[in-house]
Amino acid sequence: MIILTHSKFETIFLVLNLLLCHFASAQWDKILTHDAFPEHKIKLKEPHLCDKTVQQPSYIGYSYGGDDVSDTLTAALDVYVFLQIFFREFHHYAKLDFHLAGESFAGQWLPTIAFDINKYNYNHDAIRNFIHINLESILIGNGLMDPLVQFKYYPDMACNSSYGPVLNHSTCNQLRKDCKQLIKLVKKYYNSKNAIDCMNVINFCQDKMYQPYEMAGKNLRDIRKSCNSSVSCYPELLNIVKYSNRQDVKTELGINSSFVFYTKNLTVHYNFIYSGSWIIPIDIYISSLLKNNIRVLIYAGDADYGSNWLGVDAWTKVFRWSGTKGFNEANITPWITASGNYSGEFRTFKGFTFLRIFEAGHYVPHDQPVSTKTIAEIMRKHLLEVENKEEIVGIMNDDKKMSKINNKDLPIAYHDEIL
Repeated sequence: MIILTHSKFETIFLVLNLLLCHFASAQWDKILTHDAFPEHKIKLKEPHLCDKTVQQPSYIGYSYGGDDVSDTLTAALDVYVFLQIFFREFHHYAKLDFHLAGESFAGQWLPTIAFDINKYNYNHDAIRNFIHINLESILIGNGLMDPLVQFKYYPDMACNSSYGPVLNHSTCNQLRKDCKQLIKLVKKYYNSKNAIDCMNVINFCQDKMYQPYEMAGKNLRDIRKSCNSSVSCYPELLNIVKYSNRQDVKTELGINSSFVFYTKNLTVHYNFIYSGSWIIPIDIYISSLLKNNIRVLIYAGDADYGSNWLGVDAWTKVFRWSGTKGFNEANITPWITASGNYSGEFRTFKGFTFLRIFEAGHYVPHDQPVSTKTIAEIMRKHLLEVENKEEIVGIMNDDKKMSKINNKDLPIAYHDEIL
């Protein structure tokens, strides 16, 4: 989704799989195209309200199209095409800085989108009239970046986290044994790139890492909470689906009445698995972004089990790029909010930042709501042009300084992953 923010920074965010208003007073009924991509079209149905959304991949949310998208590379290209068509039609936005934000599975395909944008910015035929997209940064929350590294930390998160063990001793021992086998399966898939091997990893992870945890009545998205629901640990997500599928809501938004709003589509889920596009390391994409001075912020709520902060933190340390050594040698700095709360810790080096957020699960803005404006603060601070680490430290720990720089809050947004 495009969110247009009219703050001092004049930034555009692409926030994935959410329904927010961004085409103020739009009243169109037309088809948008691009000469370079004749097979792609965007149909704009006249809305009563001001919403026109892009949700990816196809058949997620209100997103419908032709062929089903079954892999990350295709989904990323679709987003790039959309952006080209969007900026061609609304060219006055093209001059603004552009930032990408997402969470969970976005750790896989958000860097791919950013990589495509950066690649085509500097490697395209001028006669195709591609518009340069001013990509400045990406932000990923509790993301899945490299399963080979991250999956190792399920036992530690369930049995030895700062919140204490949530499984009994015998279950923890079995979890550790099974985790070693899980890592062997991931290595096998990395070597083979075979869809069957990918399926074996996912099934084994579900059976051996998730099922014992869920059988104990724990919330997969928040280790502090119990969950005995067979449908959803977060009833509000079900309410979003119900609301979005109301006919009056579709009419107001200009949505085809036959479209069904999905937050999770099993067909898309299995298509990604069968293509082998569910668990791949994305290091090469992120290292390329950093090489081109595109900043990367990785953040994680430290109570999430499924995409836990221990695994995310471990990945940031072994992730190979020109600043690996400098990042690991950088100090861990407390993150103190304006209210004086010790809300997290961060490490940063040359445009690459990892932020651990205390007392938050998978859905950081859900667990740290508007009163702390956690995600808005993260976004605003990451947008600042900083010259050295000391300046970053000062900004991250001084919300009053931030309020002087920009007294308008960026949108707070969250949603579950597509898979």
